[in-house]
Amino acid sequence: MSGAPADICDALAGAISGDVVRGDDDAVMFYAADAGPFEVRPAAAAVPRDEADVAAVVRFAADRGVPVAARGGGTGLAGGAVCPGIVLDMRLLAEIDLDGPDGGPASFTAGAGAPKGAIDSLLGENGSFLGPNPSVGPYCTAGGMVATNAAGSRSLKYGSVIDNLLGARVVDGRGRIADLPADASLSARIASAAQGDGMPPGPAAGFPATAKNSCGYRIDAVGTAADSHKVFAGSEGTLGIVVSARLRALKMPGSRRLYVVACESPADAAADCLALRAASPSAIEYVDGGVLSLMGGGRAGMAAMPDGTACALLVEFDGPQDGGGGGGRAPPSEARRMGSLRGIVADSTGDADEMRRWWSLRDTALSGTLRRRGGGRG
Repeated sequence: MSGAPADICDALAGAISGDVVRGDDDAVMFYAADAGPFEVRPAAAAVPRDEADVAAVVRFAADRGVPVAARGGGTGLAGGAVCPGIVLDMRLLAEIDLDGPDGGPASFTAGAGAPKGAIDSLLGENGSFLGPNPSVGPYCTAGGMVATNAAGSRSLKYGSVIDNLLGARVVDGRGRIADLPADASLSARIASAAQGDGMPPGPAAGFPATAKNSCGYRIDAVGTAADSHKVFAGSEGTLGIVVSARLRALKMPGSRRLYVVACESPADAAADCLALRAASPSAIEYVDGGVLSLMGGGRAGMAAMPDGTACALLVEFDGPQDGGGGGGRAPPSEARRMGSLRGIVADSTGDADEMRRWWSLRDTALSGTLRRRGGGRG
């Protein structure tokens, strides 16, 4: 890394319109950790006001050999938002635009710093939702979700971010801004590199046929130039920095039902998950004892469970995405599978408020784990 931290900060402050937090300022320790176990004091943190600032920081860092890490909500567990160089706090790139008419847009574009909670709120007002539902709920951001190929509880039915990513605007390692897959030349080069030596992508090329995969670069998802943007999903900022993403918006299902299942051991929970797959749930969320103890300050988590509970499952089913229908009775396959399970402590059928309450308790409990760690803004 070329230059002392103080020199880097002085020069960086003159290169962008946004704010710079100096490495010798105690406030920079906010950026030394995310929600994971790693702690690295950065030389500086920059808060870009727009994508031009992001590009300027990357060019500045490339000229001086300084590492850069982008930070969204600070909710990651793998240390992707920490580095000894410059941390880019993307919080101000938070605009959300619906792509199309109100009342059920087919897609939306979100800045890298847009919190999922804000995305959910805006889409909900327009009868739509985002399929992926990461475990940190409203606290993660669009850029972080793309960088980690986030998935969460509803990935069983709606896939992970890579399955819902329609385009990305990125800043590469030289500070150049590109739209993918609209940039035909760059998209063709990415597709050519992904396919390599004429080898077709997919399981035959050594990629596992799994529903969720965030390991390595997802070149298996880049079949043509039209898929070039997908290589950024799960790349953790190593190919470039996502400044905005266009994501698929789905029409709200006609009904949703949630069951809360108490389990005496993780093995029991795993067995229940296998039994439930045949009923095609839209979501299965595993909640361990630690998170249960934080739900509602323990008043709504462990307190709602029978003695001997070690963990729980939140199991959700949803109905046709036609905007109609109500809470209704469960379909036969769902009722049969749920009826075979022991330990059902809550059934939200016909009670949407009860379902929302349990998911909210899960989200706020997970924000408590972030506060305990000291990382993140949750």
